[in-house]
Amino acid sequence: PERIVYCKETLPHRGEASDRPAVSKPNGDGELRSKARPVAASAPLAAIAADYDVGDLIDGRFEVLQVLGQGGFSKVYRVRDEVEGEERAFKLFDSAAGSEAVRREISALRKVQHPHVVQVFWAGQTVGGHWYLVTEYIDGESLDEYATGKRHLSDREAVDVALDVLDALVAMHPDAVRLGELDNQRRDGDLSAPQFEEWRGMRENGLVHRDIKPANVMLSRTGAKLLDFNITSRVGDPVHTRSGTPPYQPPDADFSRWDVSTDLFAVGVMLYEMLCNGHHPYPEGKPAINGEVIDPGRIRTDLDRGLAAFLRKACAPRREERFTTASEMEADLRKVRIQL
Repeated sequence: PERIVYCKETLPHRGEASDRPAVSKPNGDGELRSKARPVAASAPLAAIAADYDVGDLIDGRFEVLQVLGQGGFSKVYRVRDEVEGEERAFKLFDSAAGSEAVRREISALRKVQHPHVVQVFWAGQTVGGHWYLVTEYIDGESLDEYATGKRHLSDREAVDVALDVLDALVAMHPDAVRLGELDNQRRDGDLSAPQFEEWRGMRENGLVHRDIKPANVMLSRTGAKLLDFNITSRVGDPVHTRSGTPPYQPPDADFSRWDVSTDLFAVGVMLYEMLCNGHHPYPEGKPAINGEVIDPGRIRTDLDRGLAAFLRKACAPRREERFTTASEMEADLRKVRIQL
């Protein structure tokens, strides 16, 4: 699974051997100097995402200002769009994953226009044949260090982060209860025409993120932002790969069809880690169907009881013990928030 690491040292240093992509650098007169040999569009499928350094000009348009991160099959840069004069995030994919990942991510993000979801602008291919995605640049920081206990948020701040993510999921997810009712009626051949249209709309537009974790949440001045939608699936789609990040996957995950339970459990685990100094709700960070959630009150004796009860429910090993929908989970957490 993709894990963003926010440090430039993960990329090759200048001078190290690498298959450099087509790069143009302006000289003092604004003219192009040394242009590297372009990578052919028909590069091998195993080709990794191209490397760019600060100051490089990608395809004569995007000036690299900063290397933001690197994942399993993509690299992310902060760039200045020379055409629009705006700073953007430029996500460059490996050739092997490129077109499918771009289609999946841009399709998902265009369906969700929400203040707590990263905004997508467009996608394309470089002259070297690598697919890329251009999104808003978020001036903020990853949630990673707050979920590992290296840095800390107040209880209210941590709850607010979870509420922001849940608010985004309310916009993404269909009503799981209603969808289940319609599914049953459809199997029985008892759907009216309006009900069929309702069912089809929920199936086509309802999304599961599938990889909610601290590295995919950014903290900004306007609240938390959910990123990385390149493995997002429609609710009910068949499972072809067990992608995701194990510590944030429920132990009873349905590995036949994607459902909203995967995302809700992950939010619960993230909040538990933020509130409990980086501790995971399960021993060794391994959710187990026959396991029990470690009582957060044992880790934080000062933790609000209502909040501790919320965490035990959100991280429970069986779905019937957890929250059913993002709306239900968000409403319950807002009630707890009032008491903090």
